[in-house]
Amino acid sequence: MGKIIEVRCKCGHKEEFLTGTGIMYSPMNVFTCCLRTGGDPLLLSVMRKSAMRDRALELIRNGAQPLGFGHTIMISPKTGRLYSRFMFELMLDDGTVWRPEYRESRTGAVLKDLAEDSFFDSFKSLSDAVCPECGRKGLMTAGETDEWS
Repeated sequence: MGKIIEVRCKCGHKEEFLTGTGIMYSPMNVFTCCLRTGGDPLLLSVMRKSAMRDRALELIRNGAQPLGFGHTIMISPKTGRLYSRFMFELMLDDGTVWRPEYRESRTGAVLKDLAEDSFFDSFKSLSDAVCPECGRKGLMTAGETDEWS
């Protein structure tokens, strides 16, 4: 099951972020076809950027193997804003690893993954994160507030 992480600021602003994976997130369901519905892979619904989705699905069709995947918290190195994104790694035939590259729409900065492990259970410090409401640095995590599936 995935977790919901709440992030707070001293000004009272709070946000929740999905992390990890739900019960339907098997490699086949995410990258090939959803066994439950017989339809499209879940990747089409959890990723916004169609070019990255298409590239990932093409790599899978050409033999790439998923190494790990799940929802994660990412930060913009330019603005300090936090984002929730679906991250994964694919092992290519030549032994290299491919990861999607997410960018902040306002600045074009490449987002950095705050996950400390591939299970998306723990995250790096939020000391550089900036509150979108008051602009103050140093958001705090309230820890796991709930689970999702």
